[in-house]
Amino acid sequence: SAPPGKKFLVRVPPGREAAFGGFLFWGSTWGGSSPFGSVTARFGGLEGTAPDFLESEAVLSASHGYFGFSDITSSTFSGDLAFTSITFTGNASPQYTGMGTENYVLHQESSLQIVYTTSDTTDPGPFVSVVAATPAPSAQ
Repeated sequence: SAPPGKKFLVRVPPGREAAFGGFLFWGSTWGGSSPFGSVTARFGGLEGTAPDFLESEAVLSASHGYFGFSDITSSTFSGDLAFTSITFTGNASPQYTGMGTENYVLHQESSLQIVYTTSDTTDPGPFVSVVAATPAPSAQ
């Protein structure tokens, strides 16, 4: 979520396409395996057309050692996109472990990025920013 009164603004450089990518894991014993499940993404305060996340995968390990999103991959988009929040929901198969209560921590290398590729030698600069959610009033 963006800070109160702010939103994320994505302005993809002209002639480029961007996409979300990354993974988010929480773990305890880090053991086991999991069949992949589907992922849905819901944007709060969306302006623009949201990409789909059909290639993303949710997991819940068979030994209850980790859970999360092993792959977050969106379709590409080229238009401006603004939103106040994004919520990912994983639909993984339930697993019974019999291990009782465990404490989970976020994997240190978990990340979510918005990226684009280019072969240009000059970088047009940042294309994701946090801006005011509503335009400032103007005086005449």
